[in-house]
Amino acid sequence: MFPTVVRNAAIGISSMMARVGSMIAPFVAGLRPHGKWCAPVAFGVFPIIGALLCLMLPETKDCELLMTIEEGEALGQNQTNQQQNVPLQKV
Repeated sequence: MFPTVVRNAAIGISSMMARVGSMIAPFVAGLRPHGKWCAPVAFGVFPIIGALLCLMLPETKDCELLMTIEEGEALGQNQTNQQQNVPLQKV
């Protein structure tokens, strides 16, 4: 979740990085002369690293959209306090 004040710039940068990745992909496929395993390993290792890094992101379920950069910085820090103050729902 990007704060409102930087949302357009952040989405633009994310889109630009996706395009850079699509431009680099053919060069990774060209690693075949160095070994048949190089390209599949490169295409497999980087997504796994990205998935592991995503595990470190704070949970945003039931959170309101962030309006300021300060709220974005405090999102992961106040997560434990927010969980303690959430009332239980009656079934």
